[in-house]
Amino acid sequence: LVKIGRAAVPDMVEALTLDNDELVSSLCNTLGEIKDSSAVPGLLGVVWHIDWRVRSEAVGAIGKTGSRRGDEAVIGRLSDSVEIVRKSAAVASGMLLIDDALPILVHLLGDTFYGVRMVASEALVKFGPKAIKPIADSLSSENDLLGNLGCTTLGHIGGDSAAAVLKTQLQSKSPLRRALAVEGILLCNCPSARTDIELVGKTETDPTVLYFINKVLQKYAP
Repeated sequence: LVKIGRAAVPDMVEALTLDNDELVSSLCNTLGEIKDSSAVPGLLGVVWHIDWRVRSEAVGAIGKTGSRRGDEAVIGRLSDSVEIVRKSAAVASGMLLIDDALPILVHLLGDTFYGVRMVASEALVKFGPKAIKPIADSLSSENDLLGNLGCTTLGHIGGDSAAAVLKTQLQSKSPLRRALAVEGILLCNCPSARTDIELVGKTETDPTVLYFINKVLQKYAP
């Protein structure tokens, strides 16, 4: 069916109405591989399906088509009760660069499911500098998972603006948060951060934090 391509889409979309969850899930996956936007209306018809496998494949397929007609549905699945569906929706959000999904993607950095957290971080990196402020605003969250992965995500986004936000975490009471902030600054490629890191290194006692501090100082040595 993938080799047949667009010509197969109408019949496949029609088959999405069949009472066979396994088949419908498989068809959604195949439609995603074909990447034809004409399939989106049909996919939207099953994105709220009772079977989580269908929801996951449908939202993932919408992302692969590149069509923005499914933005609202993708955003809705970011809050799905099933982690696999949230993961698929996060990937789709990153593919489509849905601005309205940014706050929810940041929230998912603290998701209880590891896979959701990782793909949410990857999606945010795709947004680039646009994601920095939403992440910065979340670093004070009581959910340490969110703030910690937020630091790592900022490092992968990179640049002076991301480094400036990471500097605010250098005095955190959490050694892990300080270590991730320094590691993030290391990834940011921001030589001007050397002075701040050098100053922090004079009072830091945690060995992991000191390890990353030394890495930064070596990277940005004059």
